[in-house]
Amino acid sequence: MSRAGTGALHAVRRQIRQRICSGAWPPGTQLPTREALAELFDASPSTVQLAIHGLVEDGSVVTRKRGGAQIAAAPPEVCDFILALGENTLRSGGHPTYFIDMMAAATARIAEVRPGMRMKCVQTADPLLAERVRGGGLAGILYFGSPLQAPAVAHAGIPLATFIVPDQRPWATVNIRIDNQALLMSSVRSHLARGRKRIAILDNGGLMTTQSKTRPLSQQFKHIAEGVRKAGGTCEPTWIHCVDPCSPIVAYQTTLLLLDRPSTQRPNALVLLDDHLLPPVLAALKTLSLRIPTDLSVSVQAHHLPMGTPDNCIRLGFDVATFLSEIVDLLAKSRRGIAVPPLYHMCIDELGGPPVATDSKRQGHA
Repeated sequence: MSRAGTGALHAVRRQIRQRICSGAWPPGTQLPTREALAELFDASPSTVQLAIHGLVEDGSVVTRKRGGAQIAAAPPEVCDFILALGENTLRSGGHPTYFIDMMAAATARIAEVRPGMRMKCVQTADPLLAERVRGGGLAGILYFGSPLQAPAVAHAGIPLATFIVPDQRPWATVNIRIDNQALLMSSVRSHLARGRKRIAILDNGGLMTTQSKTRPLSQQFKHIAEGVRKAGGTCEPTWIHCVDPCSPIVAYQTTLLLLDRPSTQRPNALVLLDDHLLPPVLAALKTLSLRIPTDLSVSVQAHHLPMGTPDNCIRLGFDVATFLSEIVDLLAKSRRGIAVPPLYHMCIDELGGPPVATDSKRQGHA
């Protein structure tokens, strides 16, 4: 088929799918005849026939002998969602991250939390994702990664949710705002409530803003230290470090630098703003023979903790499956033409030790 013919075929598929998603042609609706569809979409009957054949193959349409074609009971345009992960989320220190396993497990629970809905976890480089996007056969996409890595999922006419930092311009249907400053202060308050006031911070770059990056290195985290001081703690500027979570050896060495000193001179609380920093930090604590929480109180912003994490490590996070299902609801509403809030503010709660709570209190909408 020529490029023009292929374009016409995709156009007919998209228009049928749009009517399915909008509710104009709900499940079980009988499709008009091939000739009527050809006239409606300004296409040839043969193109319409090929489009219907493709829709039958992917489960959008069913055909019956002498009964023509009708919309399936559970068409994928209404039910199928994708969690697309950018390359920066996939590997840490040369190995796949446990973030992937956690997200995959959470997507498997979507059907339990929202019966009839399905979500699959894939990489943005997956050619099958690009094909699904081109065909329009998705109810929505939740993208986790840089906007620059999202060409296959952006601007495709499919409702898209993505994560943004406070000073980033919203660019998707639903923009999930991660305010790392607020998350940090949640951790700080947890430590202060335990009587730990000398607080050190290992950041993954999330505390950096466009404005702070232009300041001299010695001034970039001054506002963070001031925020800790106002909350009632102490945080020396040299106790705040930006560490790439994909460089565990740097996290390990930075932790040694912070804590290899007399107990009266070192921090007695450590905030980790990335769960991938936890394994090298724990290795450094073992090297120094420091115990949690006797010698040091440790908190980590995480939805999942690796095996071997001490039970008394403070975890702040949320129920990922519940969070994903809420985003799925927003994307489904958007696909049906219902207005949804463009900004969704993510909040976290203290969840205690490693077991992931499935009934954790969650956040509200913007």
